[in-house]
Amino acid sequence: MTNKLPPGTIHGGAGALKAVREGKSFSGLAHIAQGEVEDRLNMEGIEGELARDAKRLQVVSDLYFDAFAKAMQDGDHERATSMLKVWGWVTNSAVRAWELVRKFKPKNDISGFEQVIKEYREESDASDH
Repeated sequence: MTNKLPPGTIHGGAGALKAVREGKSFSGLAHIAQGEVEDRLNMEGIEGELARDAKRLQVVSDLYFDAFAKAMQDGDHERATSMLKVWGWVTNSAVRAWELVRKFKPKNDISGFEQVIKEYREESDASDH
């Protein structure tokens, strides 16, 4: 979100989750965030939103892996274990997100091209006779 949070607000996520659980409309920060999501969907479509989420999860995964490696290097096995747990969860989420991105990515559809070639050949064969 690009808006500055009001004083005392941590993130607004808990209120948004409560609204979802209770089937209520969003208010406050959640309402603003919803508008931003809708704007992004209108501009980039679901494919763009999925790619955005996959990229963000991948960044978090990379950062947690670096923190894990640093903790191992420092011999801080308790911290390394903590980082590894989060890294594993985030990496799994990133992989699933990338799989969705790949699924929704437009395929190179050559069926139209193949149809043009077929018609060209048929016309060429007809004109030869």
